[in-house]
Amino acid sequence: RKRPQLSISVNPSGKQRTNRYWSHYWTQKTLEDHREQSGEQLGHTAGNQFLNCGVSEGDFVYCVSAIEGSVVLIARVQVDDVVSQETAIEYFGESIWKAKDHVIAKAGTGSVLRLDRIVPMDYVRKLRFITKMGETRVTFQGDGIDQQTLRRVRELTETSARLLDKIIDRTDA
Repeated sequence: RKRPQLSISVNPSGKQRTNRYWSHYWTQKTLEDHREQSGEQLGHTAGNQFLNCGVSEGDFVYCVSAIEGSVVLIARVQVDDVVSQETAIEYFGESIWKAKDHVIAKAGTGSVLRLDRIVPMDYVRKLRFITKMGETRVTFQGDGIDQQTLRRVRELTETSARLLDKIIDRTDA
């Protein structure tokens, strides 16, 4: 289940590119809607920002949430494809979450969906996002995180992804 240290994909133009790493925020409603799937392998996630942000085949998406100032690491998937609502309905049926973009995981790459996987605060302080201006950190409010810092699809540094992988590897073993 462990992913390679550095993955290379070939994009549609035939050029190689290094895979990228993304965080994807799940609301409290999304967490509730997935409670029954806790313990199962995640094979799909939905949102409205994946294509606009540049998420593509071979990338890794880390589903996260915020509860009482803590970061919850729900699951990780490696992207097989990003598809429309209509195409996702063909894959999964009518009962899927309504969204513009649907990430379909490469077979067997989804981690176990866990709603109780809390990221230790020392790890949270080390997380970095890639922006047009360089790297930025998680924002804090008092002793906990400001959940607004997670509220969109954000690109993670490879080092940050490795930290999250350590947590998943320990809890999925």
